[in-house]
Amino acid sequence: MVTLVSSRSLGLFTLAGASLLSLVIAHTEDVPLTTWHSPYEVAFSPDGSLVATSDRTAASLWLVNATEKQVERRVALHGEPTGVAWAADGKHLWVSLSGVHEIAKLDLARLESYLAGGLPDEHRLARRDKRNPGTESVWLRIRRDEKLRFALANDLAALTSAGLIERIPVTGLGPRGLAVSPDGSVLATAAYYSGKLLFLDAKNDKAAGSAQLGKAVEPDRARLGEMIFHDATKCFQHWLSCATCHPNNGRVDGLNWDQTHDGVGNPKNNKSLLQAQHTPPMDWRAVRKDVGEGVLTSFHFLMRQPEPGEEEAVQAYIRSLEPLPSPYRDADLKLTDAAKRGREIFTSKKARCSRCHDGAYLTDMRVHNVGTRGDLDRSAKFDTPSLVEIYRTGPYLHNGFAATLRAVVVEYNPNDKHGRTSHLTPQQIDDLVAYLRSL
Repeated sequence: MVTLVSSRSLGLFTLAGASLLSLVIAHTEDVPLTTWHSPYEVAFSPDGSLVATSDRTAASLWLVNATEKQVERRVALHGEPTGVAWAADGKHLWVSLSGVHEIAKLDLARLESYLAGGLPDEHRLARRDKRNPGTESVWLRIRRDEKLRFALANDLAALTSAGLIERIPVTGLGPRGLAVSPDGSVLATAAYYSGKLLFLDAKNDKAAGSAQLGKAVEPDRARLGEMIFHDATKCFQHWLSCATCHPNNGRVDGLNWDQTHDGVGNPKNNKSLLQAQHTPPMDWRAVRKDVGEGVLTSFHFLMRQPEPGEEEAVQAYIRSLEPLPSPYRDADLKLTDAAKRGREIFTSKKARCSRCHDGAYLTDMRVHNVGTRGDLDRSAKFDTPSLVEIYRTGPYLHNGFAATLRAVVVEYNPNDKHGRTSHLTPQQIDDLVAYLRSL
């Protein structure tokens, strides 16, 4: 996603796969602003002073000072925030919530007033709840201490309880990109799963028509599964979807999750669903025998029982996922010289990497003890993950302790249980990492 402000010679872009937001000044200076989970769309305020960006995985809206290059605000928004667009007066901001098929309208003017301690005395949130002594609203805490503004990032109810957000249902599925007409009177959004452009009257937030983009086609099973996978209304209270944890077409969110099927206090690193149908069992402890069982238990994680056909559709979507070529290969998508040297090390009898990471999917689909057991882990043996697309699935190991592939080899393999790497020279480690990145 790229957006420009010509009057200031500013440009801003997001790289969702790299979780990066960067500011380009006068086309010469690339200034990384910050690293987030899944930045999706960006938009400058009308005066060019603020940048708004949506973050789907973190369920957040960020406001960045374009001059100071610092985050000014972060507020929680559930429902997979995607598109963003400013009202002409800069006092309101629209955000498409693709997971729940809504457009959110934020009252930024009142938000700033409340953050500055301007919550009116007569507002119900300015009073303590007598029925629940010891509890108070986040807004009352902010009025008492402005330094507590950061709490908005983790309070999904804050904007709603203060009346600072209006949620507008739309007639299409999966609204994503947003745009405002030059005169500010019409708001347009692209309903990704309906193949339509939807129009709203920007003044009264009422539907103002739609336009079908091409011939409407009945979705096949895989497409239906993709729609379910990204639909947060399938979840209890509509606050997440499968894609919240597996964004970018079933890949990873880079987070650890502590699920109760193997105890509490031992969170596991999220795994990609790419080619999961070929690499059973599922999850690090190999608790779930195959992708079918994994899909069913994931519906239960969303606190609902799947309707007839939904399991099969989601499985079809997962089966449809294809690996993408590694950006670490050369222009012809072939291995670099360093990666070729790394491949020799990887497949050598001395390093023994390919004893477990072998075959088309680079996994033997078995569990092994590679010396990474934590104090609260119930077992020392963990599933051998596929190495396909490993360049984009960090952090690494079952507990996510290794931030980089180099760390896997150098820092978290002291006893050579995870392949024999202690004898490798710095150059050989570089080559091995280059090969892994190319997969």
